[in-house]
Parts: sequence; C-alpha cells; structure tokens
Amino acid sequence: MLVATCATPGTRFSAERLAYLDFVVSYGKIFNVAERNLHGDNTFCFAELLNRVVLMRKALAQAAAQAYFDFLPSESAGFFFSLSAKGREFCSSLNNDYVERYVDAARRTLRQYENFDDFELAQTVRDQTSRF
Repeated sequence: MLVATCATPGTRFSAERLAYLDFVVSYGKIFNVAERNLHGDNTFCFAELLNRVVLMRKALAQAAAQAYFDFLPSESAGFFFSLSAKGREFCSSLNNDYVERYVDAARRTLRQYENFDDFELAQTVRDQTSRF
C-alpha cells in the first residue's frame, strides 16, 4: 500500500480506492495491466478482495500514526490519505526487484483507472470477479 502511493506522490486516496488499486496491481494480468500477476496465478484471489479493504483501513491508520501518510477529512470517503515527506523518504530507500515491478504495475494501473471514481473502480473490480 505504501509502495502504491510511491508511484504517485502527492495524490490523495481513500482507503477503499487504495485497497482496490492494490488488488489490481497484485493481480494485474487479470485486469490487463501486466503480463503476469505479482502474486502469482491464484484461482482464489478474489476471495481476499473484501478482506483487503478492511485490512487497508487498519494498515493506513497504523501508517498514518507513524507519519508515513498525511490524512485529510473527506465528506464522501471519511479520510483521504496522501504520502507524507517521511513516507516519500521511506519509498526512496526501497530498491529491490519486487518494489520496482510493483511500482511499474502501480503506475500502469493508476493510468488505466485515473478517470474512474471510487465507486466505478470498485464496480469494475467486482465485475471482473464475477467472470472467474
């Protein structure tokens, strides 16, 4: 989740949007944003989708408490999260093959879904789950 926001510093995300984007990044082959899934091929990958949203909220709260994220109130989404200066510093310290592949996939995912609001993104991901 932190790595996903490293791809676009300064962008604000709701917890739900980050969870769905992270799911698409992890299983990019299914959504035509990558040649292979970062987490491998898994016929049960969609079973983790609902739980991912809940876990994302908890992870964001912990990361915000450690000052990796700034959070801003939102009438529609509760809070928006944006990578803080400390979070950007942490991102710049990450350098391994997985992080590079994840950031690359995150950039492609963000471009593909940049004009989708949170509801449209969630609906698109859920629609894709019904095809499996």
